[in-house]
Amino acid sequence: MRPDAKLPDLDAIVFDLGNVLLDYHPLQTLRAHYPEAVAQRLHAAMFQSPQWVEMDRGVLTQAEVLARILADAPDIAPYGEAAMALQTEMITPNAPALAWLPRLKSAGYRLYALSNFGAQSFARVQARYPVFGDFDGLVISGRELVVKPAPHIYRALLSRYGLTPARALFFDDIPANVQGALDVGMQARLYTGPNDLAGLLA
Repeated sequence: MRPDAKLPDLDAIVFDLGNVLLDYHPLQTLRAHYPEAVAQRLHAAMFQSPQWVEMDRGVLTQAEVLARILADAPDIAPYGEAAMALQTEMITPNAPALAWLPRLKSAGYRLYALSNFGAQSFARVQARYPVFGDFDGLVISGRELVVKPAPHIYRALLSRYGLTPARALFFDDIPANVQGALDVGMQARLYTGPNDLAGLLA
């Protein structure tokens, strides 16, 4: 069998994490712990709040985010701290997608992650799942104090790891983040599932 080979116009593959290499299912997890009405309220008040974005941006800690959320939604106070502690449970590996990483690596690609992710949350997930050791580099928004699709976060990845934009391909499940990569000269595709990776091997 002929070994896998990378495409000649690409050197690096860059992945978003949530809903690409990792499944993120906050509402499903909340439903496993709370009645439906409580789960829906917690999901809306916490995980869809503007404060949550500020945690991903790295300008608020988890404790600060929770305090602000509870100030805005005091009715969830009996559940807030426990719901926040469920974050790691809400994130699980996407095995079919992750199965492609060793093949891409052995074909000659360098592999990177570029994700909007709170620094504290990511540290726990990184410690839990050894897959992150397979990457050549990681850029996490909570450490950079900027979130996608701001150009700075893409440029931080490119400059830090010496990547040529036109020879780096970015996958993300959010169209605006795909466009952000295109705007700085990267190749980029909207991720729809693991089959999107099959065409990367010659």
